[in-house]
Amino acid sequence: MTSIYHHSAITRPPRNLRDLFLRDITSLLVTSRVIARSLEALRPECEFSSEVTAEIDELIGTTAEGEVQVREPLNEAGMILPPGDESAAMAQVVSFFTRLPAGAPSAVLATEVVVNLRLLAQHLELKARLAAEEAMLVGQKAISQALLRWARSWCLCGEKLRAATVRTRVQACVADLQEPVATTAT
Repeated sequence: MTSIYHHSAITRPPRNLRDLFLRDITSLLVTSRVIARSLEALRPECEFSSEVTAEIDELIGTTAEGEVQVREPLNEAGMILPPGDESAAMAQVVSFFTRLPAGAPSAVLATEVVVNLRLLAQHLELKARLAAEEAMLVGQKAISQALLRWARSWCLCGEKLRAATVRTRVQACVADLQEPVATTAT
């Protein structure tokens, strides 16, 4: 399996729309890979909820399927992508999960995880749509179509996560109502 990243390329600012497209698609692919690895690491922490782990599994699958769909037309077009910066993508992913409350009840934790997964899905959908627009502008219709399919997959994940967000919030509310009220002695 050959890499679509060209490691001998000199990193420089984009000079034209084609360079911008290559940088943006590299960013999308790197971000997708970092997210997949992060989700794989997060999954064991979420085994308290079969719904959350199922959502994580679906997102991991969407990252892998989308990259395969995009890789083929990139290779056919002979596109050589510049090296990607994983540190920027990792910082972005970490920022999505900084709100996770340590030691929170599982209903609250599930709500926070699902909300953050939804944000990730929406972020990747937008990155794929923007790269698809650039692909069309540089005459790469097949790449654009692959990116639009991937964006649609992220959109569908986002829609499922929206429903899951509502469910987990309701479950957290129910858990709050069932929690005994602490009384203070006077």
